[in-house]
Amino acid sequence: MNTKESGFLSENIWLKDIKLVKERHSLAIYRQLADSILDSIADATIQKNDILPSINQLSAYLDVSRNTIEKAYHILKKSGYVESRRGKAYYIHSTDPALNQALLGSTDDLSSLFVSIYNLPEDKLIAVERFIVKLSIERKINSKKVSIGV
Repeated sequence: MNTKESGFLSENIWLKDIKLVKERHSLAIYRQLADSILDSIADATIQKNDILPSINQLSAYLDVSRNTIEKAYHILKKSGYVESRRGKAYYIHSTDPALNQALLGSTDDLSSLFVSIYNLPEDKLIAVERFIVKLSIERKINSKKVSIGV
């Protein structure tokens, strides 16, 4: 390992835990990578505002295509975990985007929302559950009002 690689790894220690299965795996490599990053967020190895490796750096380190890294980052960006600064970097925007997405309805991709919810700590999961129950009750009450002409 050269000095440049050593510095890269010391800045991104969570990368040592990434194990991608490149052949005969039920998940695509980009999905495995996105899940690995989510795991690092969930166990607080990666924190809010941490800068992720560039697409080129991560592509070279993991020996996968740039497109694979772009797809993984896109999933994380779409689900609210990652933001990017054009021409600068990808960084961790939120470590808890599920509630924001649920409240704002900002997700087109339910699978990303489900992944976000799945990775929540128990106290946050309870808050989401309460929100959904409350919303369900409100909708039932509103639909009854409409059906009886109130």
